Amino acid sequence: MNSKIIKASSFKPSPWNGGSTAELFIYPALSKYATRNFNFRLSTATVNVQESMFTSLPGITRTLMVLDGEMTLTHKDHHTAKLGKFHSDNFKGDWNTSSRGKCSDFNLMTMGNTQGTVESLHVNKEKQVDFSFSDNIQHLVIYVYKGQIKIENKTIETGDLVVFENPTKSIEFISVEKCDLIISKIFQ
Repeated sequence: MNSKIIKASSFKPSPWNGGSTAELFIYPALSKYATRNFNFRLSTATVNVQESMFTSLPGITRTLMVLDGEMTLTHKDHHTAKLGKFHSDNFKGDWNTSSRGKCSDFNLMTMGNTQGTVESLHVNKEKQVDFSFSDNIQHLVIYVYKGQIKIENKTIETGDLVVFENPTKSIEFISVEKCDLIISKIFQ
């Protein structure tokens, strides 16, 4: 199983008109968000304005999870979702989407045949976790939102990301301290 740890210090925030965003991971590696030539992209963002409009992203499916704060997403002619901490919403990138509320969030964008899920996992201090999943996952990505875990004697700290490519059916890790993890599963 191929894994890669990306340290929080390597994520470079960039401004957008309502806050800041940081790309955490994009696949394939040489893809660019600006040219929309990726299979999937993971990012975080802060929303510092009470109301904002989302950029139209035709051909992209999005999953947005609130990490802190609250946000209400209104997708014109589709649905409205009120999101609190660790709640998520899935929507098409070309929907007319507006947001209300200040928060920080985690974003998954997929294109083409690529699909994905985002979920939170809360682990108590010094607990061993055997995280099992189906065998059709192309990538499993763990974002340590808060806390610290050890996988294969490697320490992953708050803000770090670990990416498993073509993972086996389970991954074991130990929580060094109480953790809030964001787990993304990518399928094709």
